Amino acid sequence: MAGACFVVVRSGRWNRTMLAPLAGLLAAIFDLGMEPVLAGPLGYWKWLEPGPLPGGAPILNFFGWWITAAVAASLWTARTYEDERIHRRGHVGWVVLITFGVFLWVVGALRGGV
Repeated sequence: MAGACFVVVRSGRWNRTMLAPLAGLLAAIFDLGMEPVLAGPLGYWKWLEPGPLPGGAPILNFFGWWITAAVAASLWTARTYEDERIHRRGHVGWVVLITFGVFLWVVGALRGGV
């Protein structure tokens, strides 16, 4: 997911210093949509103390995803910033994110949670 978010953000016209924080933010926002399905009908985990975010996630979960994905994106930025092939492939990142989102929604719906 972090890789797809990086490719999406990299396809825009952001300066180099903004790529990692924006990719991390996109990954954290995407996780907000995944959380209710993965913690709900699929039952992959259960929060000991439910938080205010979707699926009962605590606030720290959001920031944890943001930081983790931003660190990964900063490593990819350092390695691939000059590679124009990545810059032109933002649509691939969107396809990955949308496909995964639809998959989670369908599975959640089949399990009665959406």
